[in-house]
Amino acid sequence: MDDYSYWDPPLWLGVFALYIFPICYCFYQCRKNKRKLFPSFLMAIYYTSSAWVVFLLWVGGVVFALQTFEEITFIPNVVGVIISFVVVGGGLMFPLGYLLILSGTFYENYKEKGVFSFKNIKKG
Repeated sequence: MDDYSYWDPPLWLGVFALYIFPICYCFYQCRKNKRKLFPSFLMAIYYTSSAWVVFLLWVGGVVFALQTFEEITFIPNVVGVIISFVVVGGGLMFPLGYLLILSGTFYENYKEKGVFSFKNIKKG
């Protein structure tokens, strides 16, 4: 039995590179613009987490469509894969992309102006 089953270095390096590092970078960007410590930390977590949630929802939608088309026997698997990615994946890009743009605007407004708003506040 493996004594180190709880410690998988590639997994933890991936979590660090794809989740912790972007949070630290967003936090640094907020602090560089002289924003408060705790709200900057929350905004960094919010922005990074919302990007991951949107990505995972998109992947979940495509996987759900793939599994649905796999159960339909009269549609070939290749056609099911194409339909899943083009129709379902493309169709989910619009609402999920809009959510990602909203969260990005919310983060940028706080980072640049220190305002919590979903409206696009112009720089300057």
